[in-house]
Amino acid sequence: MTIVSIDTGDPKVKDSTSAIVKITFNGEEKKRSAMAYTGSFDSKTENLLAFIGEPDFIVIEQIDATNKFIKRSVFAEQVSLHRFLKSIYKDKVQELVRSGRKEIITDDLLKKIELFSEGGIPTHHHDIREATRNLLYFMAKSPELNKVLSKYVQRFFN
Repeated sequence: MTIVSIDTGDPKVKDSTSAIVKITFNGEEKKRSAMAYTGSFDSKTENLLAFIGEPDFIVIEQIDATNKFIKRSVFAEQVSLHRFLKSIYKDKVQELVRSGRKEIITDDLLKKIELFSEGGIPTHHHDIREATRNLLYFMAKSPELNKVLSKYVQRFFN
């Protein structure tokens, strides 16, 4: 089971990063890889597609057009990225409402299950960790994927 999660940054802000995390779960084992980039994804589509590969799911934050605090450049980047991913991956792209995720997928849990570290990849606001948190939250909310996540997490608590 391979899942990709994307945390979009602001392409207009010099140091803002977008992060992509890919985790493959195989029973009690996992393999995580990550990448981060600055600017718009448009200039990085070849690298983006090569990194994503053929996952079972792609998790991306749901666009909230009513959020008056979101910058226009972030909104535009999210809309473009959603359209791009859905044109290629179709039903594999799943939108995530992020509210409540930090209460469920806490920093303590991420540390316990060895997914807190960002692997030395520099990001603006812990983007690798947030993309990981989004991915796990998506899994926790899905009955099918929750079983996969539970099997992985249980080994840290036995």
